Amino acid sequence: MYKNKKYTVIIPARAGSKGIKNKNIIKINKHPLISYSIVAAKKSKFVDDIYVSTDGKKISEIAKKYGAMVIKRPKNISDNITMPDSAVTFTVEYIINQLGQKVDNVIFLQPTSPLRCHEDIDKAIIKFHNDKCDSIFS
Repeated sequence: MYKNKKYTVIIPARAGSKGIKNKNIIKINKHPLISYSIVAAKKSKFVDDIYVSTDGKKISEIAKKYGAMVIKRPKNISDNITMPDSAVTFTVEYIINQLGQKVDNVIFLQPTSPLRCHEDIDKAIIKFHNDKCDSIFS
């Protein structure tokens, strides 16, 4: 929570990668790629909830192991032509309508960015709030 607003992280991670097979769970320095985004979000001072949206069983297991909640993504938004924003939108609607949770602000983290750290997330949240942004990208 930052300035009385809830910050919800959503990490979309499809199982069926075309370019690099199973890229979201490939180990880098002994940890699955997706774990770096989860850990950065967990270390943030302001992140309230972390969700991984996936169609993959192994991704679900890893996400839970590293402390994220998992929302199963339907097949119709899990193919290689669906843009990640469809998964984010589905997940936000699921959190609100199925889980009954409040979502003030969404932090969309790509699972393929292992160099992003919690300080980057915190600085972005502060800038988002202070500059009265409606969105912010890095």
